[in-house]
Amino acid sequence: MTDRCERMIKAKERLDKATKAYASAQTEFIQAQREARDVWREYTSELSNGERQ
Repeated sequence: MTDRCERMIKAKERLDKATKAYASAQTEFIQAQREARDVWREYTSELSNGERQ
């Protein structure tokens, strides 16, 4: 196998790994964003109802 082929295979493997990591991080970000939004809604709801923590 030529050096170029080996480099291409390694680059493809690295790209695949990075793509999976990116998708996982993106999913985690979306979940954290939803959680923060839910907490914020709860907080603002309590404020509008005159409740205190």
